[in-house]
Amino acid sequence: MKAIIIEEVRFVEILEDLKYHAESLASNVTTPDRIGWDRAMWAAAVQECHRQLHFRLVQWMQSHGASCIR
Repeated sequence: MKAIIIEEVRFVEILEDLKYHAESLASNVTTPDRIGWDRAMWAAAVQECHRQLHFRLVQWMQSHGASCIR
């Protein structure tokens, strides 16, 4: 078994990086046009995915003792 050690200050960086990529995905892709979705609907879907992933990630981080506070 391998262990991965992540410094607590890195957790906040991971969450900020996740947010940046979600915002980028919501606005800088051609996917909504290709699948026939309205841009607002696409942005809402990306926002919901980000919210759910953020929640699960913070929950996991806190279960390992991280505070996840800036």
